Amino acid sequence: MLRTLLVKNFSVFEQATLTFGGLNVLHGDNGAGKTHLLKLLWTLLSAASVSPDQGEAALQRALHEGVVGAFGPLKGDPGRIARRQRGTALMSAQVSWFDGESLGFSNQTGRPDGVIQVFERPSAPLKRRAGVFAPTGAAQPRACA
Repeated sequence: MLRTLLVKNFSVFEQATLTFGGLNVLHGDNGAGKTHLLKLLWTLLSAASVSPDQGEAALQRALHEGVVGAFGPLKGDPGRIARRQRGTALMSAQVSWFDGESLGFSNQTGRPDGVIQVFERPSAPLKRRAGVFAPTGAAQPRACA
């Protein structure tokens, strides 16, 4: 089960920590970032199924494809979902589970290569995905490899 989601300079969030337990419902005004959080969770949970045996590059690719696929026309640059501000910024996200495992990544905006850096990864692939529900009408994330 999910324990926390930490985000920094992601979408509309300068910095946020969400703590989960049991059934969780996100609610708020339009444009508050609810759907972006759900898409981010979907991306992280999908990427957590990548086995450590597949290597760092496979996890980076899964995160990159998940972010670009879930958030639409980013022109292949995950940094375009970063919170808008002057200059460059480090965007990061980290999800943790109650079993102590976690997965986190960052992306420096303005990098020409759009590389995602993994700074925390689970010791084993996530076998059972926790549910993330995106409401009808919201742009649905595409599956990542």
